[in-house]
Amino acid sequence: MPAGAAARLRLRGRGDIPILLVDLATIDGTSFYWANVSGAFPRAADGAQQVYKPWIKSAGPFSQSRDFTTDGGDIVVQNLSGNTIERDVSKALRDHEFEGTLAVLREYDELLGVVEEFHGRLFEQGRDATEASFRMVQIFDANEYEIADVDYQEGCPLRYKSDMCGSVSGLATCPKKVSDCVARNNTERFMGCPNPPPVGVLGVLR
Repeated sequence: MPAGAAARLRLRGRGDIPILLVDLATIDGTSFYWANVSGAFPRAADGAQQVYKPWIKSAGPFSQSRDFTTDGGDIVVQNLSGNTIERDVSKALRDHEFEGTLAVLREYDELLGVVEEFHGRLFEQGRDATEASFRMVQIFDANEYEIADVDYQEGCPLRYKSDMCGSVSGLATCPKKVSDCVARNNTERFMGCPNPPPVGVLGVLR
């Protein structure tokens, strides 16, 4: 927390509602700015003033751990604004891909500025007639990462003549270079990344 934050928070009355700001960047590059109150506040990206839509009903509680694996919380937004045919939130969810959206949740104080900040992605979206909900998980959550099936290397990682390799060559062994795949008429199964790529093999590597 910034200097003086603890004292400032202790002075808050029981009726005070912390200002919650959520900055979103969807997969297609569209930005959304949501808050639990109406007003213009500094954006997380560049600090420029931005009008935030007062759509947030609740956020959290957010759990935090040392290894990031359980960090996260729920965000609930209203689904009532708009016309009777189509609600604003429903339209946004229809027009844009929110699964995996980058999000920055901040608690903002008029005097102190940002008191607390949480970076993550949105998953597990749900929606009904009155509200929509998202699960926000830590941006460094290793459970959400996808890794390659094999290590990056110049040679082919497949076992020679295995089902994945698919070679039916009469040669007993394979040095697993791209030239060896060419000699065995099996270039479509080559999974290495030679550097630089041999002339004439670019099409195969794509």
